[in-house]
Amino acid sequence: MGNAKVSSIQARFLQADIENIYWLMQGYLLDESEECKSRIKIYTEETGSLDYLVFEKFPMPKGYKKSHEHIMAIINKYPDFPPYGIFIDERSPNVPKIEKILKQHILESDVGDAIAKDQHQTGYKWLCYHYNRNEWAFYPNDLSRGDNLGKFFLNLYLVLDGQL
Repeated sequence: MGNAKVSSIQARFLQADIENIYWLMQGYLLDESEECKSRIKIYTEETGSLDYLVFEKFPMPKGYKKSHEHIMAIINKYPDFPPYGIFIDERSPNVPKIEKILKQHILESDVGDAIAKDQHQTGYKWLCYHYNRNEWAFYPNDLSRGDNLGKFFLNLYLVLDGQL
């Protein structure tokens, strides 16, 4: 995570939640080696708060033009709120298909545009993806019981695969 100012409680939850991502996605990640753990990177703001997460080489279901995408999620309100949609490379050939599939998940597009602008992200396209009816119940005493980032990304994969 790189920034010592990050709240130790918040960082501890995030580290455990990243393990949830790997555990829940293990059947979808093409390699299960330790190298895949470097696929998720956390970035912090100068203030020390958690800012965003980049899931490098997120596996795309069959039928997409690219087999992997770098997906960015804003996590500055974590663990109290879920990520605000997802961001992918605006030049990706997968954008039209992802937009079509996520159509039923779309909320206000200007919300994500404002977040992206606020986060100074360029080259990324914001795609509104809300998880679990945009509700989030994070249980700090039992991460597997409530909503978590592992479930968020697994659910995203299943939606993109047409299973949800």
